[in-house]
Amino acid sequence: GFCFGGAGSPATNGCQNLGVGSAGNPFTFSLSGPGLLKVTDAFDIGDTFDVFVNSVLAFTTSAPGAGSFTGNPDVAFASGYYSAGSLLLAAGNYSIDIFANQSPFGGGGSYVEIESVIPLPGTLALVGLGLAGLGLRRRVA
Repeated sequence: GFCFGGAGSPATNGCQNLGVGSAGNPFTFSLSGPGLLKVTDAFDIGDTFDVFVNSVLAFTTSAPGAGSFTGNPDVAFASGYYSAGSLLLAAGNYSIDIFANQSPFGGGGSYVEIESVIPLPGTLALVGLGLAGLGLRRRVA
């Protein structure tokens, strides 16, 4: 997780929300394959964020809605009432900076996560069938 002050403040180290670890600007990492960058507000509803990838504004998290309190990053991300956003990243080196865009409570804690993107088993089966079909077609021809 990360902490932040009022609007315009950067993400800072120091929040360890639900044992997921802590980080602050910049978040730097390398991906050997595709990954999904996820940023979500949690706890008090109302904060939004500007997310920069390699110094370029990549996205602003969604407008917050109304709902119940949660400190769980997955519940908050999927809820539709906490501000959230995501971006699919290719393999490579990244530097992520997050700044509070809107913060009605003057600060708080939120989450940033990188999820591995793994092809679904059904997708792999379809690819396999397609390759097998090409092989049979070549044998017949």
